Amino acid sequence: MVAIERSLPETGLVITPRLVLGILTAVIAVLVGMHVKIHLCWYEDICGPSRSFDMTYGYLFDLGSELSVPTWFSTVQLAAVALALVVAGAFAPTGRWGWRLLSLLFVYLSVDEETDMHGFWSKHSAGIQVSDATEGFNWIIPGVLIVAAVAVAFLPWFLRLPSRTRKLFVTAAVIYVVGGLVMEGLGGLTADEHFSNPAYLAVATIEEALEMFGISVMLYAVLDYLRGQDLAVRIAD
Repeated sequence: MVAIERSLPETGLVITPRLVLGILTAVIAVLVGMHVKIHLCWYEDICGPSRSFDMTYGYLFDLGSELSVPTWFSTVQLAAVALALVVAGAFAPTGRWGWRLLSLLFVYLSVDEETDMHGFWSKHSAGIQVSDATEGFNWIIPGVLIVAAVAVAFLPWFLRLPSRTRKLFVTAAVIYVVGGLVMEGLGGLTADEHFSNPAYLAVATIEEALEMFGISVMLYAVLDYLRGQDLAVRIAD
């Protein structure tokens, strides 16, 4: 049973923020490694003894696929952040509304990750286009505006957070936004008709890796905040 307790528990396995971040980082490294290996087999014919697996089941580990293990992993990560934010809001001495609203934002991001809801923005931003290749990336423009609006709305609440928590939140946000917006924009500029040239594939890989790691850092940040409030998550004996 998982429990959240005030002060460090005397029994059971304590789930520390560092442990969570370490495990998630290791999983991300494995997923990125699998993705690179599969793409080398698909596009460069460098397969080795796993050719049959890579050709048949490789799509399950393709970072660019919506129906894949990495997408499921990111969805679960985002949902975990949303849950951690709800817990933080329940125990926060002040500014509970901020934690709760932020949790709703991460619920949306989790749903978007699984359903590709940002495709809606692409369809409704058809007039914002740099070249024909960027047609599927039109959502970036409204995405930037939404990020800016959210940042401004949360600023008063954010400034009241502990200094360490603010720094960790900024770190997580920068990593995630660089992956989700900056690298996505570069992907739109480097993409070819089939989304298979080396430059685009490299940018897309970095993009997805940064997004996953940014979410991990955010989860670490919230768990670290809870620990700073003398709260601990443990698995009971």
